[in-house]
Amino acid sequence: MKMSKAILHEERIVFMGTSEFAETALRAIAKAGYEVPLVVTKIDAQKNRGKKLFPPAVKKAAEELGLKILQPEKLTGNTDAYDAIKACPPDLIVVAEYGKILTKEILELPKFGCINIHASLLPKFRGAAPIQRAILSGDEFTGVTLMKMDIGLDTGDMIAKERIRIAKKNTEELFAELADVGANLLLRTLPAVFSGEVKFEKQDETEATYAQMIEKSEGELDFSKTAEELERQIRAITSYTYYKSELLKIWQSEVYDDDLSGEYESLPCGSVVEVTKKGIKVKCGRGLLLLLELQLPGKKRLKVADFLNGSKVAVGTVLGSE
Repeated sequence: MKMSKAILHEERIVFMGTSEFAETALRAIAKAGYEVPLVVTKIDAQKNRGKKLFPPAVKKAAEELGLKILQPEKLTGNTDAYDAIKACPPDLIVVAEYGKILTKEILELPKFGCINIHASLLPKFRGAAPIQRAILSGDEFTGVTLMKMDIGLDTGDMIAKERIRIAKKNTEELFAELADVGANLLLRTLPAVFSGEVKFEKQDETEATYAQMIEKSEGELDFSKTAEELERQIRAITSYTYYKSELLKIWQSEVYDDDLSGEYESLPCGSVVEVTKKGIKVKCGRGLLLLLELQLPGKKRLKVADFLNGSKVAVGTVLGSE
């Protein structure tokens, strides 16, 4: 176990988070020389229905940094967790993708309150899946908002924002980029927080939208949608269709044509209209979608050229039929 970095600032920051997004912020705080007396994260969890327990990314980082770790199953009604946080005592609590609601009592503990690093441009996309929902909606920009937490769901006063262009990035790419943006934005903002010079901006409730958690069923490709919508879906979430009654995951695609010429209008949506080593063209409700990277159950993700070496896809095949 490594020891944490030398303490360069007198303020004590309790950190609460779970994912790799949160890990980036924790490492940045520690590297900047802030004292982190306690890291609160979720309990170790099973993956893929296995029995083995895996620690959260934040726990692994905290162990590496030599930081004290707390993994409460719940916060509500948990006096031990409250007492452990209070005993630090924290000047500030920083929260990033923790996954649990903080109680009013915990929110009121730190002198400078609790700051959340949220991966959207609030008040848009409050909630659990802001990155995926921003891609799905076709937004040109997304970003990170630092917010002073209250008892609502991402409803607190905003402290700082930074936006980035989504372009053709997928969720994994945006996740990593926004993690860096959020960590850097936090470090630039902390001096103003601790000096009392920070300015708070209330969220406009009339512009609020909610990024609900992604359901697995949302990943099924509906080829009656436009090629543009489906390309965004494939970038945003794990997407799949059916090929010869087998589940077929689509990992990468591009819009080949955003309109349709007359020769394909009579074909059902989901029809394969051309197969080459560059891609498989599929008719959509509007336009053609070029499938570039695919995966059958129990197999590796493959580029189309390699996929076609082991699986023949005929023109006229209709994807989506179980």
